[in-house]
Amino acid sequence: YPLCALAVSDERPVSTQSTWGIKLAVCILGGGQSTRLGCKYPKGMYDFGMRPYHSIFELHARKLSTVLRAAEVATGKKKASIPLYIMTSTDTLEQTEEFWEEHEYFGFPEEDVTFFPQENYPCLDIEGKAMLKSKCKLATNPNGNGGVYSSMLRERGYQ
Repeated sequence: YPLCALAVSDERPVSTQSTWGIKLAVCILGGGQSTRLGCKYPKGMYDFGMRPYHSIFELHARKLSTVLRAAEVATGKKKASIPLYIMTSTDTLEQTEEFWEEHEYFGFPEEDVTFFPQENYPCLDIEGKAMLKSKCKLATNPNGNGGVYSSMLRERGYQ
């Protein structure tokens, strides 16, 4: 399940000062539904057989919470912060946000979590012609994990 760590320079607002003097943000590429896995919910909620059940989202949040606690101990600071960005498809954004809210952000600081949808592009047939979803609507699909940066910029204005 893709997890990116984005290190940025001092003038970038996308992250806050980490406890070791490095600016860092983390982005989970949550993508769309897990239809290929036989489910009708976001991939990050997928039950892959761990008992007790832990979603992929929860596993990432727990790992990051451990890093935050270690950073606080290592630096003596009362609160460390690592912004967590979660990219979803437009179809799964609301369900993903609700899942995190229902699980109280898995103990990760809610104020550090930002959700955003990836961009959609028109579907083209083999001849390069636009496909229709219905008589009056263009068919579109998410632009994939490579669109994380443009989607962040477009939806939230991060640079």
